[in-house]
Amino acid sequence: MSVEKKKSMRKVMYITVSAPFGRAETFLIPEMLALLRLGVKLAVAPVRPARRVFHAEGRALAVRSLRAGWLALAGAVFFWLVRAPARVLRLLAEVFCGAGWPNNVKNVLVFPKALFMARRSLALQVEHIHAHWASTPSTCAMIVSKLTGVPWSFTAHRWDIECNNMLAGKVRSALFVRAISRRGRGRIAGLAGDALCSRIVHIPMGVEVPGSWTAVQRGNGRDAIAIAAAGRLVELKGHRYLIRACRLLAGWGINFNCTIIGEGPLRAELERLAGEPGLGGRVWLAGELPHERLIGLLRERAFDLLVHPSITVPGGEEGVPVVVMEAMARGVPVVTTATGGIPELAGGGAALLVPPRDPAALALAILRLAADEALAAFLSRRAYEKVRAEYNLERNSARLLELMG
Repeated sequence: MSVEKKKSMRKVMYITVSAPFGRAETFLIPEMLALLRLGVKLAVAPVRPARRVFHAEGRALAVRSLRAGWLALAGAVFFWLVRAPARVLRLLAEVFCGAGWPNNVKNVLVFPKALFMARRSLALQVEHIHAHWASTPSTCAMIVSKLTGVPWSFTAHRWDIECNNMLAGKVRSALFVRAISRRGRGRIAGLAGDALCSRIVHIPMGVEVPGSWTAVQRGNGRDAIAIAAAGRLVELKGHRYLIRACRLLAGWGINFNCTIIGEGPLRAELERLAGEPGLGGRVWLAGELPHERLIGLLRERAFDLLVHPSITVPGGEEGVPVVVMEAMARGVPVVTTATGGIPELAGGGAALLVPPRDPAALALAILRLAADEALAAFLSRRAYEKVRAEYNLERNSARLLELMG
């Protein structure tokens, strides 16, 4: 049997927080679907699944997901206490004592779910366990591995690295650790120790890339500049600075509209800012959209440009935003900030980079991009080529699968 054929038959448990259920973790769904296309027999294990599938693409994964009621959790606890009582108690002590507050409490709370996953792993004859996030999903994966002997790995982004939930111990235990950015890889090495550096690999998230680049036709029959932003409505995403930039554009007499896509705790504040005098209803909070609908809007060129105004906040910074990748892959020019891992994706002439927390710089970049079609086309093509080369979903998913052995 060929190596490629052997890999294509792997049985993998993929642990998430909630995907494919609910609105969050949208970017995990394409990666899991790509693994299915590569022939992986996938079992998805969400730690805290929502009730329903929000993104239609997730339906194919929902039927492969492991959900546990209280009876199943109790059965798994009983099963392992009978089968390996000493090992279970040692693991419980390890995940509690090996992590500081509040990680130790979070680890204990997911412990029964990990025992359920371990039992299902045996039944499904899983060959590899991969967790997304260095937080409680990777705690579950480590527990499953130590109970079953199945090798495991995990993907880390940004905030989950800073949580430092037994990070060094997890790196030591895992077959490999995948960092989605070079910056993240360096941070994991710094927290876990340089001696473990060889276990940490940089494989970015990826998006589906069209077969060819198509030049942007700005306006698409519109009179107004169509600006879009997409992301969770939290401080880190910097939406308030975009709205302030829009107020400047309005004051300069620019004809535009701005659609902000997403939900989150700052919605009320952002609606208040969008409703202040001077904007005249030109900033609209559209709420959360299913992933396939957002991709459709980008593909149809419903927007002239995408703005991603992220900032750094205490305890957190932007990783490598997948929505920016999606826009770049479909030829939509991007204005974004030079913060976190964004320059890895958008640097080198792939987007206009401006300082964070600077509405005037955002407004000027938007105006420059809208007024200069040659610049927009240049950035659009560079962005497409960069995503095709470095952030290709199929290629990066294949690299991830290869590391699983």
